[in-house]
Amino acid sequence: MYRDDTYNFIRDSIKLAKTNNLNRHELQQKYDSQINRFRSNRFKRFFLPVFDTYQQTLEDNKTIDFEDMINKASELLPKSEYQEKYKYILVDEFQDLSACRTEFLKSLLTTNNYLFGVGDDWQSIYRFTGSDISVMTNFKNKFSNEEEGTIEFEERYIQQTFRTCKDISKVASVFIQANKNQLEKTIRPRELDSKIDPLPEVLNICEVEEYNDQFILKILDKIPKAKPESQIPSVFILGRAGFNFDTIQPKQLMEKRPDLYIEKGTIHKSKGLESDIVILLGLDGGMRGFPNSAGEDPLVSMFLPVVDDHPNSEERRVMYVAMTRAKDSLFLVHKLDPSSFIGDVEAIAEQQNIVINKMRFRDDTLKRCPECKKAGKKGGLKIRRFEGQQGQRNRYRLFLGCNHWRRPPASIDNDPLFCDHTENEVPCPKCLQDGKNGILNVNSIEEDGMRRLYAFCNICDFRKSFYEF
Repeated sequence: MYRDDTYNFIRDSIKLAKTNNLNRHELQQKYDSQINRFRSNRFKRFFLPVFDTYQQTLEDNKTIDFEDMINKASELLPKSEYQEKYKYILVDEFQDLSACRTEFLKSLLTTNNYLFGVGDDWQSIYRFTGSDISVMTNFKNKFSNEEEGTIEFEERYIQQTFRTCKDISKVASVFIQANKNQLEKTIRPRELDSKIDPLPEVLNICEVEEYNDQFILKILDKIPKAKPESQIPSVFILGRAGFNFDTIQPKQLMEKRPDLYIEKGTIHKSKGLESDIVILLGLDGGMRGFPNSAGEDPLVSMFLPVVDDHPNSEERRVMYVAMTRAKDSLFLVHKLDPSSFIGDVEAIAEQQNIVINKMRFRDDTLKRCPECKKAGKKGGLKIRRFEGQQGQRNRYRLFLGCNHWRRPPASIDNDPLFCDHTENEVPCPKCLQDGKNGILNVNSIEEDGMRRLYAFCNICDFRKSFYEF
């Protein structure tokens, strides 16, 4: 199922059609070649007249749009004297060139000038706008002179990073090069010089109940105070999509942690930026997780460059960009079901002997219900208390029960979510935050002349009244 805002969908289709410099006939052929002809024909029936009207409106107003500016310049340059005016052509962000920009660049080139391009194929994350990574990975064929059959070119790798520390750089580099279609590079990391002492763990994996201020603050609490003499450390809260951080308020978080400067944004908008600490949200499994497995609308992908054969290749590059925004410390955050990228990072860290600090921040549901997971439901296990008789004695204990359980007399026969799964071993919430494996037990102690029931952890100082569960 694809749900697109109609206005934006039409606008993007016009832009992508012109990015590929397609005329009306070529555009119609694109729609006619779709497997789902029913849908493409219905869209084509109203889109092509809109496309024609848009073009006519530009002509009537004697104006052009951005794609026209590129395409018309590409047509005119070979017939003009302007090619001879430029001896050196310098291009930054070379990996983001689209089809029309590539043609424009080729139209500038002659045997008397030089092209100098700087880019990083590992950070090619704008395919959805028409960017073609093969401009870098297949540079020679893209820029070969058809008449001469070849070009002279030289590749040089800039392999020193001035942003990312050793452990993050190593994990991120191995992660991105799992795709053998990416250019092979060996990155030299920056020396660690943090504003925070002691520094939080470099690599952290955190499980939270929700993406909100309450749980972000729990993560921030794991960051020590900054050095008094240093600048305020920066924290970037990143999400794969806006819904990952919609409810998060950086200003309110900074009221709790005035020693930190906190921002939020999407990964795509963070490209080129950096922060001392990155908190990356949304690393969940499922269609709307990261990697996003929902797929592309065929009516959009028909305009886009062909993807390589590695699974989730573009999403992998987006993940690489996110990880390498962090200078000193990285927190990878998920809810109940971690994404496959979390597993990849863990495997790489183990292979490279890099320590990963694991934490679970949960106030209600402590972990995924295994029975709900099998059934494709999102149930979680929460701490419940039991009070009952065992022989002549009262018995008090804690257990984990699914939050989809319903207390009788509520009807469960027609409740598709109902689950009565329980587990007897109750993990300590405080130990979960610290990456430890404490277990809760119930004991009574005497306070103010009375016996009171408390839950105690077997390895830490956690204590909470039995009746608060």
